[in-house]
Amino acid sequence: MLATSLFRVSLALKGNGASSSRQSLATLYASARNYSSGENEKDLEAIERKSELERIRAAQSIVIKPYLVECLEYWKIRDNDGVMHHHFDCYEKHLEDLTKQPAEEPGKVNLIITKADDVIRKEEQPDFNITGYLWRCLLNWNWENLNRKVKDKAMPKDSNNNNASVEYEYDNRDLEMMLEASKKKHSGADQQTMDKNRSVKEVMAARPSQVTQARESKAAVMRADEANTKQAKQVIVTKPNEVVAKRPKQAIWQGGDTDLVVIGSGPGGYVASIKAAQLGMKTVCVEKNETLGGTCLNVGCIPSKALLNNSHLYHMAHDKDLEARGIEFDGLRLNLDKMMEVKRNAVKALTGGIAHLFKKNTVTHVPGFGRISGPNEVTVTKSDGSEEKIPTKNILLATGSEVTPFPGIDIDEKTVVSSTGALSLDKVPEKLIVIGAGVIGVELGSVWKRLGSEVTCVEFLGHVGGLGIDMEVAKNFQRSLTKQGIKFKLNTKVMSASRDGSNIKVATEGAKDGKKADLDCDVLLVCIGRRPFTEKLGLDSVGLQLDNRGRVQVNSRFQTTVPSIYAIGDVIQGPMLAHKAEDEGIICVEGMAGGAVHIDYNCVPSVIYTHPEVAWVGKTEEQLKEEGVEYNVGIFPMLANSRAKCNNDTDGLVKILGDKKTDRLLGAHIIGSVAGELINEAALALEYGASCEDIARVCHAHPTVSEAFREANIAASFGKPINF
Repeated sequence: MLATSLFRVSLALKGNGASSSRQSLATLYASARNYSSGENEKDLEAIERKSELERIRAAQSIVIKPYLVECLEYWKIRDNDGVMHHHFDCYEKHLEDLTKQPAEEPGKVNLIITKADDVIRKEEQPDFNITGYLWRCLLNWNWENLNRKVKDKAMPKDSNNNNASVEYEYDNRDLEMMLEASKKKHSGADQQTMDKNRSVKEVMAARPSQVTQARESKAAVMRADEANTKQAKQVIVTKPNEVVAKRPKQAIWQGGDTDLVVIGSGPGGYVASIKAAQLGMKTVCVEKNETLGGTCLNVGCIPSKALLNNSHLYHMAHDKDLEARGIEFDGLRLNLDKMMEVKRNAVKALTGGIAHLFKKNTVTHVPGFGRISGPNEVTVTKSDGSEEKIPTKNILLATGSEVTPFPGIDIDEKTVVSSTGALSLDKVPEKLIVIGAGVIGVELGSVWKRLGSEVTCVEFLGHVGGLGIDMEVAKNFQRSLTKQGIKFKLNTKVMSASRDGSNIKVATEGAKDGKKADLDCDVLLVCIGRRPFTEKLGLDSVGLQLDNRGRVQVNSRFQTTVPSIYAIGDVIQGPMLAHKAEDEGIICVEGMAGGAVHIDYNCVPSVIYTHPEVAWVGKTEEQLKEEGVEYNVGIFPMLANSRAKCNNDTDGLVKILGDKKTDRLLGAHIIGSVAGELINEAALALEYGASCEDIARVCHAHPTVSEAFREANIAASFGKPINF
């Protein structure tokens, strides 16, 4: 019954905008006691009579296990085939098995849990998420924090009122004791409780009543007496990084002049460096280029977005869009030098910002080309040819990627350019041919089309937008770009390129019909993708092997076959995205510090920053068909959105894919002026396993473009939207 109360309280907390993982265990405990109206009173009184340490341990046995069981009952309702429950049983089995053998680092309960995560991924279902998430939130985070509070409250003090012992951790015997105590107490009672208390199932099965239940539970939380509130404030569950950050440095890292050397300062590398320093590691970041930030900040994401934004403003003025809005003026002219200066200033500010953050967080920046010269050593070659050897406990490869060359076509970054050269052209090309209509190709093609070029994209595939885009979305996207004047030659191969005076002749051939054709241009842009940058990094010296696509192979903790060497970002598998690398950087160094490691690549969004923008996260309709998953589709056009109408910017739509059996959100695909912003709501919902109805019942501000996202979820869950 206490577990049922806890579950209801957690709903109230969730409804109040707080995640249960961030709530104190004591808060849940105290609130549930108030809500349960005296049930389990003997157990609770027994806890209060115990010492602080015993009370925490007993609370874990009584509270966490049945809370998990109740959560899983909820997921069984949402998942009719029982997959969730099956995986929880498997997870618990692996967890108990692991406690019978020593952990990699004695006393690190979170490492045991992470091991079980790895076993689940390997033996059960690689993309499975919910059980690992529950355990991580309710076990790992609470235990980490409780360790800290136990240490602060229960350990003897020295003459300076500091803990006499540097560190205290539960060991495996403590974990076994907790599990065993939980088993004995709930071996028969759990099922009786679940059978007797169907109110939880009723709350979750009849979702509209959930709001009312949550409000009642919230009121119960507010009725908690002052004494219990004070006790709750003493035990605050924090995020994993906050827990580790407060530990004394000497308690985590021993030996070696440096704890971590990061090779590369792109989005993954610089973020990992800062996070590692915040966790107490002595961190060095090695960068081969003159400025920090890698490809993204210097010649990728940042400069391209500056040009995309400003070229769009010019296009609005030049193509009479502003005039149609009542804004009239004479003498419009393009100052390309000024536009490029604005781009450079944005890059300079952000790269300089990283240098400032390094100083603020005591990250040592070593300029030069870094290579691995041993399992615990990095050699840096400076610009003057001198070398510096840095001994280190751990090495993190974050070297990113480089432009994939096109066989037989030499890039000079003047008339035959890569994405780097296309960001710095000194004049607007009369004719621009883009090899590749993927993300980079259509973005840069859009920039120069808006500024006056005649742009033709040649693409081997039969659609625009590259791999991973939903086909219906791709067709609508191509239609929008075609209206803007960009030409496409799909299902077409580029055979060669040759110079003819000031012109470049591009020979093409149909991928299906073999039809040959020649195109001419004054600038040729090669955008056929990127490849991992692993050349001359010394990987062979330590026995690191690459896969068939040139990527470094890692496990779920981003660890290579050499335990002291890790890798993240574009050099490993997964989408080559800056935000993916950032997440991996943070999670990787948290794992080094003993924290939990979790990332769901299905929840990593992708964005094309044209106008309209295109964004997606989760599964495409083609993937669901291939996997045999039954699904519902909800579509809402931007034409029917009030804010889009007000902005006179109605190109696009929102497409939602939901599980036909459970209503769970499976994928979101958006075309619209702010698709890159809207997609983050979808990513959040996907990460937390929301249903389409869950999203449909969230009140969205009016008038906003985000209402289109809600309407599409209404259509997916209920069959029809409201406003279309």
